[in-house]
This record gives sequence, structure tokens and C-alpha cells, in this order.
Amino acid sequence: MTVDSAYQSCTYDAVLTPPTPDARPGYEFNGWKIRPECKIPSTDVSNNGNAYVAKSLSNGSDSTYGGATATTYGITQPGEWGVSWSNGDKVTGVALCSRTSGTWATTGTPDETGGNRAQYCWCKVTHYTANNAQQCSLLSPAWVYRNNGGSAVACRSQCAQSCAGAVLDGSDFRAALFTGLVAQ
Repeated sequence: MTVDSAYQSCTYDAVLTPPTPDARPGYEFNGWKIRPECKIPSTDVSNNGNAYVAKSLSNGSDSTYGGATATTYGITQPGEWGVSWSNGDKVTGVALCSRTSGTWATTGTPDETGGNRAQYCWCKVTHYTANNAQQCSLLSPAWVYRNNGGSAVACRSQCAQSCAGAVLDGSDFRAALFTGLVAQ
């Protein structure tokens, strides 16, 4: 969008005055809409989930618990996982096998290149869906260390399921994974 130079930058935490688009014949500008921030409710951090699904990184097969299906979560790619709560809320995320080790339920920066020694399982939450609402993308989610898979083959087979299981019933893991993404 081409705008006047006065609208090309802004000061953090200052008043923002967006430009008004040029008039178009037959249309009336009704104002800008601000997209609500995507946040996970604190109850989803403190309460265990009741179902999950995960797609293996090695062959894309589904692991499920509690009657979940990949379709329920919109999961299509190997390494994706989803967890839901009894209130209908859902989160989805991705698993990663890395050569970078870590500490349980701690954020970090894993090597994402993979390879033969990529045996360390990392998890990241990417989306939140409130009960019967539209899915929203979480801003700046962090990678959280899950475990040592023992080998690259074992990690690729089990990492996504390990991520989903840790979110399902690990309050400390959820707290780390959802850091900065929880509604206050």
C-alpha cells in the first residue's frame, strides 16, 4: 500500500493513526478492524487435556488418545500434533528431532537441520482454537525440550506423540510451552 511518509513508521506504545484509503466510487470506508490477539486461556495451562492426536515424523501414521482424529485438528503433515480439553479448546503444534539437547520443559534454540544424530525431541505450539471458534496463529511460540529419543530413528517415530502426551497431562510442560501465549 502506498501511503504518505507520516504513516510509514510509528513509535512503540504511542497513538497509532492509520491512513484512510482513497475513496472508491460506490463504496464507503467503514474503518479498520484490529485482529484480536491470539492467546491461550490460563485454565488450559492448569487443567489436563482429554484427547490428542499426533502424526509420526517417520511415516505420518497417527497416534491417538481419547477419540481424537487428525481431521478434528486439521492435522495433515508428519510431526504435527494436537491436544484438546473437555471445554472444547484445542492447541496444535509441531515436533522436531534435533541434534541439540536440552533440559525437560525448558525453552531453547534447537538445531533444525536434522541428520543421523537428531535424537532430541523438541515441541512447539503453533495454533489455538477456542471451543467452536476459528483457529488463530500464536505469535512467537518457543521450542521446548521434551526428551532424548535415544536415536534419530526412535525420535522420528515417537517425538510428535511425546509432545502431545506432555501437553495432555504435564502442567509444567504446558506452562513452559505456553509461556508468553496465555491470556492474563
